[in-house]
Amino acid sequence: MKLDKGDFIGKDPILGAKKDGLKRKLVPFVLKGRGFPRQGYEIQKNGKKIGFVTSGTFSPSLEKGIGLGYVAVEHSIKGEELDIMIRGKPEKAEIIKPPFYRDFTHK
Repeated sequence: MKLDKGDFIGKDPILGAKKDGLKRKLVPFVLKGRGFPRQGYEIQKNGKKIGFVTSGTFSPSLEKGIGLGYVAVEHSIKGEELDIMIRGKPEKAEIIKPPFYRDFTHK
């Protein structure tokens, strides 16, 4: 995107984000337990809200719950453990590197 080519809708927010840096990041995660995430569920770290689930479901190939969510940038590192609040209870999840699949050729 060329920001110096005149005005357009959304230019100011883009310039602001570029100047201030990112505050949140979209991360893929896999649940360690039996639950599965849904859109709007809260994401926590050490009992503090750090984000929310944008989408989630059960993965038949992984046999686990998977999802995407926005979290504070400082909590967006691969391997970091998070809590997904499912029906008011924290379920452990881990941030992974996409894509979501299991390589059946390498067990």
